[in-house]
Amino acid sequence: MSFDPEPFVEHCRDENAREEGLIAERARLALAEAKRLALAIKASDPGITGVILFGSLAQGRPARLDSSDHGSLLRELGWPSVAAPR
Repeated sequence: MSFDPEPFVEHCRDENAREEGLIAERARLALAEAKRLALAIKASDPGITGVILFGSLAQGRPARLDSSDHGSLLRELGWPSVAAPR
């Protein structure tokens, strides 16, 4: 009896593609909220000339679903429902 790895590989590819989609969506939400917050911060004090975004979101987008940048940002803002759907 021989082992055919293709069904396993296909499942892994499908899961990876699903996770990539979730990462991209969560990053999109976090960036939109970061932009909104940056504008609100700047509007609250005329002395503020800029707001710096740092972390994996600032470098493009997180590579992992559990990236702390977007997850903690959104949780701190009271958005626990942003957790990845199962």
